[in-house]
Amino acid sequence: MKNKFWMLILLVIVFSSFWACSQKDPIGIKQVLMNDPDGHAPVLTNVQAYGDSIKIEWFDNAPEESEFRVYRRLEENAFSQIAVIDSIYFEYFDTYEFIDSTNVTYYVETYSTDLSQQSNQLEIIVEP
Repeated sequence: MKNKFWMLILLVIVFSSFWACSQKDPIGIKQVLMNDPDGHAPVLTNVQAYGDSIKIEWFDNAPEESEFRVYRRLEENAFSQIAVIDSIYFEYFDTYEFIDSTNVTYYVETYSTDLSQQSNQLEIIVEP
């Protein structure tokens, strides 16, 4: 009988430890996938042809940034910074003149004196 009592106590301890460990919040997926150390990276929401330009839209929920930097990559080339935008704006119109059908990729980066974070990347195929 004494052994059954200790087995029951041990079983309760094991299950309560498992339950306590399973109640912790996991790391958010955007913290892992978006180069985002504090959970507030910008999110590129839309890239679309808009007249003679390409409209890039994003949102961000962190108030610490001083500016946004917009980056563009043509085909498989390296990214180039194409604009610096005040942190109160959440869109940019790229007026680059494309000559041929081109695969263009964009991302936005938040920037402040002590923090820089990248958004996701979105692609568009531009037909001149």
